[in-house]
Amino acid sequence: MNEAFPDMNENAKRGISVTFGMLDELLCLFEQFANGRELHSVLYHEQNRLSTAQRKDVLEAVRRMRSIIMKVKETLRLEDKVEDVASFILGHSSIIWDDLLDTKSQRLKRYGSIPQTLKNYLDPNIDLVIKEINRLCNIFEKKQR
Repeated sequence: MNEAFPDMNENAKRGISVTFGMLDELLCLFEQFANGRELHSVLYHEQNRLSTAQRKDVLEAVRRMRSIIMKVKETLRLEDKVEDVASFILGHSSIIWDDLLDTKSQRLKRYGSIPQTLKNYLDPNIDLVIKEINRLCNIFEKKQR
């Protein structure tokens, strides 16, 4: 029971906690951008063209929002959102695994005819990536045993 709001039900409290937890997670990302984060990989690239003034303003906005979150957390006695990295990797691997299956030639047919040469090239590469995703997931499944 919450002393400030004794009639607040647990479902409402949980909803508030989840939403504010997602906001706080997003603020971590904004803070990384303001501090210069710019990731580059094979197909994924971030362009961080924030000016010095914008970076300062973003960090200040993050600070102000975190102050509000802290007050709400203390008043409503919200639970912290704890992201288990292993669960994050497993969950996102499961999601991308399904998306990868959608790029196999059999499922791409929904967009029209798929040349046999594309099928012969793409499907084995997708299978290799899925195999690596499964290996990645096995890292955490072995730990849990």
